[in-house]
Amino acid sequence: MIKRVYFEGVKATVRNFNIRDISVVGLMIVSMIFTGCQSTPTPNSSGVDKTIDPNESAATVNGKAIKMEDVERGLKQQTQGQEGRLSQLELAGARLQILETLIQQEVMFQKAEKEQTVPTDEEVTAEYNRTLQQSGMSKEQVDKMMKESGQTEASARDLLKKSLAIKKLVDKVTGKIEPPKDSEIDAFYNGNKEAFVKKRGVKLAAIVVDPVNNGEGDTTVDEQSAVLKGNEIVKKLQAGADFATVARESSEDPQSKLQGGDLGYISEEQMKQTF
Repeated sequence: MIKRVYFEGVKATVRNFNIRDISVVGLMIVSMIFTGCQSTPTPNSSGVDKTIDPNESAATVNGKAIKMEDVERGLKQQTQGQEGRLSQLELAGARLQILETLIQQEVMFQKAEKEQTVPTDEEVTAEYNRTLQQSGMSKEQVDKMMKESGQTEASARDLLKKSLAIKKLVDKVTGKIEPPKDSEIDAFYNGNKEAFVKKRGVKLAAIVVDPVNNGEGDTTVDEQSAVLKGNEIVKKLQAGADFATVARESSEDPQSKLQGGDLGYISEEQMKQTF
């Protein structure tokens, strides 16, 4: 049973998810620690809510508590140290997304424990050392980066252990599934040819400027202020500024801000409906 929690009055919910996604996400987070994910200090770069107790339980999954410090650590990693640039509403949304991932990961890890796919300490150490070696970084560099991202070697190993356990669980479950026959593949393809044709579209990135006064220190409160900010953004880009960096600094849309403006691939039909 999962206990519902609240951030700034927003209720956390759990959507449907793919078990492969959880193991991949976990391994990606571990890799980020060793791949030079740098952050640039800002005047208010902590982004930490001083009212939050790191030892407080953010959620409980079958009696297992997920602590607020795990959520805050994920926040720092996801925003690459730029959480201080987010409004309280954006921080709340980001925390909910991270908590959702942690809940899903814990559910899968508990299943992995039942299925006895949890790796041994020796396996975790071997994978940890392999990842460290592949990074090409010294131990001092890794320790510094971990500190900046709110990680410790113990928390990194724990995350790696869960990720490996879930990956083993996925392999165990999918290994029981018999591969389809050629005739079945042909029949499915012939009956669903349209699904294998990539629709026309674009990979879209955007920097959003909202003329509505949203509070929380919003500087674009009308059309005039929005146009001024938009012109400043255009000048930066024309001067050669990195689009993703400018999006993280200036976009007023949470998704665009967190993902460096990247909105993913959008089909022509979706473009017509949305834009």
